[in-house]
Amino acid sequence: MANITYILIEEHLREISRDEQFTIADGEERITIKFDDSPESFEKIEELIKSGALSEIFSVAVDKISFVSGEFEFNEDNIQYYEKYYYQKSCRIQAILSKGGMSRNLSSNDFRKTDFRGINFTYADVSSCDFSFANLSNTNFQRANLDYAQLCNADLRNAILSDTSLDNADFTNANCDSIELRNAYLDSVNFLNTTLRNADISFSRGFNADFSYAQLNLASFKGSDLINTNFYSCDLSATDFCDSNLSNASLGFCNLSKANLNGANLSYAYIYSNNLTDINLSLANVEKARFRNNIGISESIKQDLILRGAIF
Repeated sequence: MANITYILIEEHLREISRDEQFTIADGEERITIKFDDSPESFEKIEELIKSGALSEIFSVAVDKISFVSGEFEFNEDNIQYYEKYYYQKSCRIQAILSKGGMSRNLSSNDFRKTDFRGINFTYADVSSCDFSFANLSNTNFQRANLDYAQLCNADLRNAILSDTSLDNADFTNANCDSIELRNAYLDSVNFLNTTLRNADISFSRGFNADFSYAQLNLASFKGSDLINTNFYSCDLSATDFCDSNLSNASLGFCNLSKANLNGANLSYAYIYSNNLTDINLSLANVEKARFRNNIGISESIKQDLILRGAIF
């Protein structure tokens, strides 16, 4: 169908529905209407179906029409099922906004794009929930269960997640500046391309976590257990790894200038192609640590590290 035809149909649909949010998706031999998942939008769609306004458009009979809202695609035969689904979702969200989420069992819920700024989720079970693109700034998830939660592209600035279980959670592209993750469980967590500037991740456990491309300058991993963790192409400038366990970790193509690794365990770590200018490796365990193609490290420091068991 030509683009001009789609534009005309889209304008016609918005006029008869009195809703500027409705859009038409390009498809072959059918019309797909996209709309938000609010109860009001469902009511408008049902009104259009019942009135017959969608049975023909510009005197052309329409026999293939589908609707898209959120993750679902459906048609006029099962729209009521999905209307009920989104109505229940809306009720859950409103209950949380009015009463908070403390100690609630909310596992496996869809909270994408929801604004939960400042909500209290302490002790809540939100495991396997989808918070993608949600606004979670200043929320409190202390002692909550966030295992397997989806937090991609979420706003978690200044959020509190201390003493929280986050195993296998996904923070890809999330904004976690100044987040508090003290004493958290972060095994196999994905922090790909996450901003964690000035984050407090001290005394946490993050076996096999992935921080590739993360912004971690001024963050603190003090006393954290980070065995097998991956730091690839990260900004770790002035990051505090004091007394942390980075055994067998991988740190490559990172900016580690002025990073503090005093007392850190770097045994068997792979440290390559980094900027190590003004790095503090005092009292660090570098036994079997492999250093390759790094800049900013003097010959005297290199020889000292070799004497302490490092491999160059």
